Amino acid sequence: MSRTLDRRHWFSDEVLGGLFGYAVGKEVAERSRRRAQRSSSQSKDDDDNGGFFLSPGIDGINLGWQRTF
Repeated sequence: MSRTLDRRHWFSDEVLGGLFGYAVGKEVAERSRRRAQRSSSQSKDDDDNGGFFLSPGIDGINLGWQRTF
C-alpha cells in the first residue's frame, strides 16, 4: 500500500501482482504435494528410485544424478 501512497504503483498493479503471486504459489504448493504423494505411494521395489536433479547451491547451480537403493 505504501507504493500506491507514494504514487509508485497503481492499486490495480498491486491487485494483479497479488493475484499472480497467489496463483503461482498455489501451483507450486500443489505440485509439491503431488510429488510427495507419488513419492510416498511408490513401493520400495519400484525401479524408478532416482534421476537427474538441478538445485541451487552456494557457488552456483548443482546438476547431478541420484539413485536411491
